[in-house]
Amino acid sequence: MSAETDPPPPIDPVEALKHIRALIEGSCETTYGTRAEPIIQMIQQIVDKALPPKRRRRVTKP
Repeated sequence: MSAETDPPPPIDPVEALKHIRALIEGSCETTYGTRAEPIIQMIQQIVDKALPPKRRRRVTKP
């Protein structure tokens, strides 16, 4: 017997793109120099156009 479960609620498209951006950034190192590198770069450019720039934390020197 399998219990019926409701599918998870849909995710916000912007949040989904943020997750995709993180996955792309994580895969950049492993695809460097491979045939997949240009494809990953194209996907990254599309996601970067769709999302606002990533906030960067300022590092202050003591």
